[in-house]
Order: sequence, then structure tokens, then C-alpha cells
Amino acid sequence: MLHKLTKAVVAAALATAALCGVAQGAYRRIKADTTPLRQFELEPPFIDAGMQMRNWDFGGDTIVNTNSYIRLTPDLTSRKGYIWSRQTLPNDGWELEFSFNVGTKGGYLYGDGMAMWATTERATPGPIYGNKDFFKGFGLVFDTYANSPHDFTFPIVQGVISDGSTPYDYAHDGDANRAGKCNFFYRNQDHPTVMRVTYIKENFLHVQYKLFNKDWADCFTISNVTLPKGLYLGFTALTGQVTDDHDLYTVFASEKHLGKSSDFNHYFPGMSTPTIMNSPTPSNFVGTFFKLLLGAIFLGVLYVAYRMFSSNGGANRF
Repeated sequence: MLHKLTKAVVAAALATAALCGVAQGAYRRIKADTTPLRQFELEPPFIDAGMQMRNWDFGGDTIVNTNSYIRLTPDLTSRKGYIWSRQTLPNDGWELEFSFNVGTKGGYLYGDGMAMWATTERATPGPIYGNKDFFKGFGLVFDTYANSPHDFTFPIVQGVISDGSTPYDYAHDGDANRAGKCNFFYRNQDHPTVMRVTYIKENFLHVQYKLFNKDWADCFTISNVTLPKGLYLGFTALTGQVTDDHDLYTVFASEKHLGKSSDFNHYFPGMSTPTIMNSPTPSNFVGTFFKLLLGAIFLGVLYVAYRMFSSNGGANRF
């Protein structure tokens, strides 16, 4: 009898594990097909043989050092600079990786910040880290100077989605507009910091960062997001009374769209469970469901064991 009971328990456990594995595997089998977008690439020397930037426009106080970097603003007061793509990003999905550095030669005060944009309008300088207010699309803001008190530390990275009708809450560092954020120290690093932004229409927008000699780390994820069509890619920066060099080193882009097979972990290399803004994570839901299912099956096995034990006259039958 004990041998039969042991076999029943083991079989139930194996069945439960297999069920969990199949269901979670189905959730993770997501394919992301990738097509490089050469027209959005930036890397030294930046300028082609005709001494032109064929796919980009820059202006304001931006300086292109052909051998090293694109300096959106120098470490001087009241400067504003930008660089914008001439073509629009794919509507259904894309992934960007760009490297940058922010820093100053000295002093304890620095700012104001820089941003990456995917917006329907381009090359219009303004007060929002060098870009216009009332933008339509997505902004990834690198804010290094706190304009008001907060319960988190600076510098920060934050995501903003706008329909063009809401002003940016600049006085409170975007508190009213923030869709996601993370904190890590990217100023005055010895090596450029790399950001990765992945967007899949009607699914999510995921942001990661990578410091030198470190693995990719999650910044934030916005779920159930659909951005407007016809988005230009831009990078801008702004200084006021506080200053920084805001340097862009490289930009690489690819088109992304989901298929029917492949591995979720391949799509998000090194990604841990993301922090989903505005809705619970599917991974948390799946994990909780199968924990409850496993508990129910275990109680069922115990009940069957008890009935078998009772029908055979108690412990003296073993």
C-alpha cells in the first residue's frame, strides 16, 4: 500500500510540473523577427564621404566631433541642441540601442538633462530638455537636476507618453506625465552607458540599460501601449544655470515584429521579470495561477491517500 501511495504522489507531482512547464512555455514562445534599419544608425565618423549627414539633421548648440561623439550641449550655461532623423520609424515595432555620456568638469550642481524622442514632429527646439512641449509620441528623459522635492534620488531615467494635448510638468520633473522610471548613476562614467528601447505595437514598450562590464538591467516596461504612426527619432539636451556635457556616441536600430515561434528569453536577452506599469505582469499572473493549481493537486493527492488508507483498515495494514 505504501508503495502504491508513493507512486501516486510522484505521478501527481510530475504531472503538475509538466503542466506548468507546458503552459509557461506557451507564454514564452514568442518570436521577434529583426530587420536592421541602417537609416537610423549613427557611429563615428558620423559624416559620409560627401561631408554630409545623409539621414540626420542637427542644430542649436550641437557639435559633431567626427572621430568621437555628437555633443548635444557643451558644459556651458543656457545651451540647447538636437539631432533628428529625416525618416520615420516603423509603425508596428522597433528596437533602439544608443550609447551616451553625461558629465561635467567639476562642481556640485549639474543639469539639466537630455532625452531620446520618438515623436510625430521633429527639429523644433523647446524647453523640454531641448525639445518642444506638447509633443505627440514617446520621450525617454535623462533628468539630472531636481526642480522640486521627490521621494527618489537623481539622476533618473523616465518614460513619457503624450498625445500632444498635455503640457510637460517641468516644474515637478515630469511627475504628472511619468509612465515609468528607474534610478541608476549614469553621470561621469568612465565608459558610455548603453540604453535599449523595444517597442511592439499594442503590446509593450520596454527599456533596459547596460553599464560597462555589466549585464543588461531592466529599467521599466509600459504595457498595452500603441504609439502614433510616423514617429521621428531624435536626441536633444538642455542646460540652464546648471550645466553638463551631453554626448551621444552611437545609435543602432532595427525593425521588430512578433511571429509564432522562438523564445521569449531570446527576444529579451538577460531580461528579468519586468516592472509593468498600469497593469499586472503576465508572468506574475501565470506564476500565481500555477502555484494555486499545484496546491490544489497536492491537497487532492492527500485526500486520495487518506481514503485509500482508511479503506485498508488504518496504519496496521502497511
